[in-house]
Amino acid sequence: MQRTLAFWIPVLFLIAACGKPQRRLRGVENPIDTGATTQATLVIFGAPPCSNCHRDFPEIQHLLDAVPAAQKDGLKVKLYVETGTRWTDPPSPDIAARYRDSLHLSFAAFSDGIDSHGRPSYEIYTRYTKIPLQFAALPAGVLLDAKGAVTDIFQAGGTTFVPQKIVDTALQRAQKARKRK
Repeated sequence: MQRTLAFWIPVLFLIAACGKPQRRLRGVENPIDTGATTQATLVIFGAPPCSNCHRDFPEIQHLLDAVPAAQKDGLKVKLYVETGTRWTDPPSPDIAARYRDSLHLSFAAFSDGIDSHGRPSYEIYTRYTKIPLQFAALPAGVLLDAKGAVTDIFQAGGTTFVPQKIVDTALQRAQKARKRK
């Protein structure tokens, strides 16, 4: 009898847990929190093992640095780090900060979510790019308006994640929003 109970109790817990969303082990900062003076937020997604991120993110920083401050007014840039130092390692705030610093970026850096098994969840990435996890590819980015709605999605790829186009689009959106105010 005890043996039967020892078998059925874990089985019942497993059945009860099936289909429920996995809880986050660590809170994820919300990119919608753009701030009162922000008209547009560029959110870029990357990871330490992503070689294209190492090439493209410093270029985005360089392009933004070349723009006069008045033209960047109202534009915020955030970096979300999807993994640890290996693709299967979970991200952490410390890894996000070290990754940002290693690329000499001035963007605010955050770690994306971790699932209940301690693996990268790509939570913010999938929420805003609408790309299912099994098709996730880096680098990627989204542009959010002042209300946090996605206006543009920049998917990974040589013709879709183009730093000059991303910066131009972000600056145009911020400028249009400033004019409307």
